[in-house]
Amino acid sequence: MRETSFMNGEYYHVYNRGVDKRLIFQAERDRLRFMKGIVAFNDVGRHATKSLQRISPVVPSKTPYVEVVAYTLLPNHYHFLLRQVADRGVPEFMRRVGTGFTKYFNLRYQRNGRLFQSPFQAKHVMDDGYLLHLSRYIHLNVLDLSFPEWRDAGIQDWPAAIRSMRGYLWSSAKDYLEGTKRFYIRPDSILEQFKLPDAYPRFLKDWVQHPVLDP
Repeated sequence: MRETSFMNGEYYHVYNRGVDKRLIFQAERDRLRFMKGIVAFNDVGRHATKSLQRISPVVPSKTPYVEVVAYTLLPNHYHFLLRQVADRGVPEFMRRVGTGFTKYFNLRYQRNGRLFQSPFQAKHVMDDGYLLHLSRYIHLNVLDLSFPEWRDAGIQDWPAAIRSMRGYLWSSAKDYLEGTKRFYIRPDSILEQFKLPDAYPRFLKDWVQHPVLDP
């Protein structure tokens, strides 16, 4: 049984990986489909089984289950920082997203069975310090793609690391670093705590230079 209790107004680190660590995103099209589901199924009034193709254009809901504060998609796993805004919002939202993407993936790649290791994993964010660190941890995961040894060897070219995070489409790092704020991302609870334009990038760099244990 899941030990985490989900409460409205609270933040949660939600993550999952492919069963047997398999790739869950094999092409850009897969990532795009997953993100469309993140928007389309985040709606209390929208029927979960409605075809995604019929939800056009995909627009933000006025009655969402959650606010997406930060996220990163990687080839075999994902991370989300979510704020629950409707009763049972996190588990219902993740159930819809996971079920919908599994059906899409199995049809496209002609397979059967589970795609994800579990329904999802979740940790309750208990304080502001942990909330800030999780946003940093989630965004720095992008560096695994361009700098696979960075956790042990560090980053020698920090401007290149920033470019890597800004250029990666499947993460909210771009929104935080450039201030683009795509309509389905709600970064204000994090960014309002950084008063200067370069404060958040420096916050990222500080952890790269002095890493602590992962969440």
